[in-house]
Amino acid sequence: MIPVDNIVFMKENFPLVWDAYRETESQQNLALVEIIPSRVEAFPTLCLYGEDRDTFLHSRYNPLREAQTIVKGLKNVEEYEHVIFYGTGLGYHIRELLERYPHLSFSIYEPVPEVFAAFLAHNELKSLPVRHLHEIVVETSPKDAEAFLRRTIAQIQENILFVDLPSYRTAFAEKFQSFLELFKEVVSSRRISLATDFAFEKRWIINSLRNFKEVLNTPNILAERAGWFKDKPAILVSAGPSLDYEIENLRYIKENELAYIFSVGSAVNSLIDAGIHPHAQCTYDPGAANQKMVFARITQEGITDIPLIFGSSVGYEVLENYPGEIKLHMITSQDMISSYLLKLDDETRLDGVMDAPSIAVVTLQLLYKLGFNPIILVGQNLAYAGDRHYAGGIEYGKDYRIDPDKTKGLVRVKDVEGVEIYTSPGFDRMRMNMEHYIQSMEGIEVINTTRGGADIKGTTYRLLEELIAGNFFFHQVVDPDWCNILITDYDREYLKKRFTRLKNDYNQLDAQLQGVMSVLKEIKLFQETNNHEQLNRCWPKFDRAFNKVKKNKFFEMVI
Repeated sequence: MIPVDNIVFMKENFPLVWDAYRETESQQNLALVEIIPSRVEAFPTLCLYGEDRDTFLHSRYNPLREAQTIVKGLKNVEEYEHVIFYGTGLGYHIRELLERYPHLSFSIYEPVPEVFAAFLAHNELKSLPVRHLHEIVVETSPKDAEAFLRRTIAQIQENILFVDLPSYRTAFAEKFQSFLELFKEVVSSRRISLATDFAFEKRWIINSLRNFKEVLNTPNILAERAGWFKDKPAILVSAGPSLDYEIENLRYIKENELAYIFSVGSAVNSLIDAGIHPHAQCTYDPGAANQKMVFARITQEGITDIPLIFGSSVGYEVLENYPGEIKLHMITSQDMISSYLLKLDDETRLDGVMDAPSIAVVTLQLLYKLGFNPIILVGQNLAYAGDRHYAGGIEYGKDYRIDPDKTKGLVRVKDVEGVEIYTSPGFDRMRMNMEHYIQSMEGIEVINTTRGGADIKGTTYRLLEELIAGNFFFHQVVDPDWCNILITDYDREYLKKRFTRLKNDYNQLDAQLQGVMSVLKEIKLFQETNNHEQLNRCWPKFDRAFNKVKKNKFFEMVI
């Protein structure tokens, strides 16, 4: 029986979790678990009844001493600020750890609703250090674990300790292993994201500022063309080595206007080498090398008939040098400037694309929002073909080959036909990121025609030549005027108002920062002289000074 106080606590603090849990109550097996006495009367244990044998989630003799042993076995707990508890049982290890290390904030994830009921029946939630409680989640859907981990690891900026109840490793082996692998994957992804932020944070801001004039003077393709290409086929061409097999197929499709062809990254150079100009080239890379590695040939040869669709935080060198006559933009999630300054006159939400590990994933989002269906992937190897990462016609491709005898650090994945192949960790992350977006795209078919490429979940593998032979592309669909779009009419009064706020806050920021530095000097002085009374008076002053900085829009949006 769950105490009323715990029901009220869950309703008030975690209403969505509680509602989802209550919806599954009728499906729960109430005979699965039972609280039964242990040898130490004050501390019962929890029995899990199975078809073959019963399992105790705690010691049958002394659950408290077992919990103390679990906590003593944890290493360097002082170095962590947050703990994720996987598996509650009756909560002995949770209480033991939090009492021993009161500095820890914590989250609780219980994968078995029946065990969660026992946990609530045995514990008073209000008696936990609730001011340090970040979240309680009970699994009611297969998607809960990933959502919980991504949310928690994104929100918690400190070191996170993972603590599981050891009995879960065997009692719920499949669930435990799946959660553990997911935890490692999400943490790894977060580390890479932080490294990317560190590498590009200045470039994103500089690019967004320098590109802002181009944004104001070009069409926003999502604002002007969202859903406009409904049920038209689009081909997303990447620079993988299998692109070499598809050149003549792409030539046939382009000449007969059977689908829209969008190239990403260096694939445009392979196409140009074959005399094929795509319907558009898409780019978002913030680095300065983007101009040299991808666009040097277009610039040098003065090619003007390939429309450019650029992310608003793209390396500014690309836009300053691009010779093409048509440019269209899409607002990227990393462009804080445009997101703050711009809105449409008709109050329509300003849509954009989320940053991703590759331009192919960004373009996939774009094509989906434009209404294309199906989307056909070409050259999306995300793996080595033999010793190659890139198609022919790409100048720097020769620098990205592998020695078949030196595969340390590479990852083995299944290709489109189930054969194991090598890929790099970076390409493997791109594959998983693409799978994540495909999973979220409803009512759309994604076809992968990449011979020998990594298998991408959510796609169907078919050869491009077979699609052509089978009349998959049955008539001309390309509108030659598709990119003749008027410049997007952003709300200029709104822009002026926002810009004035940004400029005013910029002018105030120096004095606000000096205010913070002044209080810090006082703190240092009073610390050195052991003047604790004056030192304590400094903390409210510091909070007031630093809050002014944090509320400063220029500090928030730029610094």
